[in-house]
Amino acid sequence: MAIEKEQTATSGLAVASLIVGILGMFCPFLVLSLIGLILGIVGLNKIRRQGMKGRPLAIAGILTSCLGVVMFFVVAILAALLYPALASARTKARQTMELNQLKQIGMAIFIYSDDFESRTPPDMAAIVDYLGGTEVLISPTRQDRTPPTLAEVREGRIDYVYRRPAEKLMQVEDVSVTVIAHGKPENFENALCVLFADGHVEVYNDGNDIEAAAQERGWILPPLEE
Repeated sequence: MAIEKEQTATSGLAVASLIVGILGMFCPFLVLSLIGLILGIVGLNKIRRQGMKGRPLAIAGILTSCLGVVMFFVVAILAALLYPALASARTKARQTMELNQLKQIGMAIFIYSDDFESRTPPDMAAIVDYLGGTEVLISPTRQDRTPPTLAEVREGRIDYVYRRPAEKLMQVEDVSVTVIAHGKPENFENALCVLFADGHVEVYNDGNDIEAAAQERGWILPPLEE
């Protein structure tokens, strides 16, 4: 009776293969599908040798595991194809945010100039009150978004570089190509956001060297003040 019961028992490997194969379909783990495939093959061989039940379960487990393997590679290929597009979209979004911050900096410079008889601010610290705080001086690319202190702004420990174009704004001759502020090179790997004396902003996408960009585009780049 014991032998007959053992021969007519359902293979545990076949059941395990089907369960693991189903899990492999819904979980993006290649290992689960491979384990289900191995269990199914071993269980099917054991069923043939010992005349146990569960052949349909073993076959279903093998097929389900194979489908899980195929789905894994399909998802992996799609992810590899989509990742550059997603990374590019994220970079574009951050560049847009940085351009908006530069516009705010430009507006603060112009308001300061109106308040002080067309004089340009000596440094970024002079326009902090016009910005409503120092949060704008931190690039959206930075992981630590803690606003800098006023002392840190004076020391230049911010993500934007200010270039004083002249003592007075009215003295700037070609405002459309005169750079007054830009992001630091570390903000983007191969791009640079730039603010001009007329208030417009641009993205330079051929590197993050402001001097090379100015030479290529014909921009006027005021020297940094000590």
